[in-house]
Amino acid sequence: MRTVRKPTYLLLNKHFIILTLIALGAVAATSVVTQKTQTQQQAAMPVNINTANEIESAINTDGTMGPKSTKDNFSNTLLAPYLGKITINLNDEQKGEKNNKDTKKISSIKLTLAKAEIHLVYLFLMEKKNSTGQKTNQNLDKWEVIKLNGDNAESTLELKAGESTFLGSTDLAGGKYSEIRIYIKNAVVKFSDGEEVPLIIPGRSNIIRIVRPFNIYPEKTTLLTLNIDMQRSIVQAGNAYFLQPTLTNLTTVN
Repeated sequence: MRTVRKPTYLLLNKHFIILTLIALGAVAATSVVTQKTQTQQQAAMPVNINTANEIESAINTDGTMGPKSTKDNFSNTLLAPYLGKITINLNDEQKGEKNNKDTKKISSIKLTLAKAEIHLVYLFLMEKKNSTGQKTNQNLDKWEVIKLNGDNAESTLELKAGESTFLGSTDLAGGKYSEIRIYIKNAVVKFSDGEEVPLIIPGRSNIIRIVRPFNIYPEKTTLLTLNIDMQRSIVQAGNAYFLQPTLTNLTTVN
């Protein structure tokens, strides 16, 4: 029987097609792995919830929004059953890597705070009824001052790596709040080798502004924790160190 040989160009085409399919499969697999790796890397990066750069003009000449002290808070006009207590802590989560590979490991940050305020937008237990007997929202636009470390004046706190520190506590109206603002007067970083360096606070980085809704309930205590990534909040440029607060999240316990 005579053997019929396939033309050489058909064999070459077949081998070319097989090699092409293998190559395309390898490229597709590499692409999937790369996308997965990029997604994991992006997920690991902390998101900064401090929106200081979006701040518009302030109500007061000193750059703040509310009254001068807690003595002038709107909440002081309400009876005790309408009031709840808020306690605010600052916590270092240590989630991120250093912003600059040359930046030394941070032991703590000392912050001198000029003021802390929160924005009241809705009152609980103060709903009114219209002519049909339906309840209508008691919406407000009131900035309230937080008593820092038990005093109305500026105060200094030290946030140590991986720890929490008390910021302030105040009796305020039970209701819904939309925003927190903390005003930093100056800051000093302490490195793990003991060196202390004053921090430069550029632009509006002196204001920690968190726009997140939360509630204070009448006759209850609300614990608010501002989680900061301290290591990523310090940026080195040459021999200078800058404060750029990186807030990762806000947690509330009522």
